[in-house]
Amino acid sequence: MTIEKELADARAIWNYVQGLPYISAVGLLGHSQGGVVASMTSGRLATEGGNVPTGVVLLAPGSVIKEACQGGKFFNARFDPKNPPEYIRCWGLYKLGREYLVTTQQIDIYGTAAAYGGPVLLLHGDRDGIVPMWCSERFKQTYGDRATLKVVEGENHTITRRRNEVIAHTVDFFKQAFN
Repeated sequence: MTIEKELADARAIWNYVQGLPYISAVGLLGHSQGGVVASMTSGRLATEGGNVPTGVVLLAPGSVIKEACQGGKFFNARFDPKNPPEYIRCWGLYKLGREYLVTTQQIDIYGTAAAYGGPVLLLHGDRDGIVPMWCSERFKQTYGDRATLKVVEGENHTITRRRNEVIAHTVDFFKQAFN
């Protein structure tokens, strides 16, 4: 798994959905690393000049992955960023391969995302212990007036405490974007 491979997967899904005869508008939503993928997919689509998402929702977008890989510390795993091992273990459970660790250091998350000109909703819990708030703040800065950042008080990274509120914000945003 790499960000580029996830971007290719997102593109394949985008292309499939665009070909459905009953679809007139599509939005993208991504959580954590999925927020990075949704933002970059939107930016790449905009750069190509074809159809773009009607709206994008980023839930605690995990752009910190680039800095983590550059710094040799991904969650609780430490490694030499210039010569990463075959894989690292995150929380002792998940393997993350060398290709991910190397290529993530080079991606242009915000520069790619900035090409998207449509509306963006950023939702981030103020008790997120995994993705720092500065990630959403930097996306807000990248998108400017096109983006709204809503800080969800008491919410963590996995959105377990105020889920209904987060869902309501998301649904309201897409209703407005699709009208």
